[in-house]
This record gives sequence, C-alpha cells and structure tokens, in this order.
Amino acid sequence: MSARVLPVMPLRSTQYSLESCAGCHGSGISCAACEGNGYVLVLIPALKCGHCLGSGMERNRPASSSPVCVSCAGTGWENVIRAAR
Repeated sequence: MSARVLPVMPLRSTQYSLESCAGCHGSGISCAACEGNGYVLVLIPALKCGHCLGSGMERNRPASSSPVCVSCAGTGWENVIRAAR
C-alpha cells in the first residue's frame, strides 16, 4: 500500500490530523518532505507508512538509490494531504 499525495482542497478539521514529519523528526530543518514546517496534514485515520514503518527512509535499499521512502515521500505517513502551513 503506497501513500498518495492528494491535491490541496478546502478541509474541515475533522478530516485530517496534524502529524510530526518523520523526515526531520518534527524539526523542519532542511526537510523537503514537510517543506520545512516539521508537520504534515494526514487524512484521518492517520496511518504510519507500511513500506518504511513510519521512518520516512527506505528499508533494504540499494546503495545507489535515494534513502527517502518512495511510498510516503519521506513523511512517514500514508495519505498525506500536504505539508502543514
């Protein structure tokens, strides 16, 4: 099951959850996954990425590939709506 990055749309507060970004551990420092915010908006129920187990990093990756999880784009979550603003 891979994460989907959904288009930005008007949302009600009951539809999403603000979750800490796994790529930067919530710091936002130099993080492309959360665009430097430290958090991402995730559809409820918030589910950790099943591919990387919520770490945001590829498991058992070849040395020549990117360390960022291709399923969640480094956020650690499934069904990310967008980086939190």
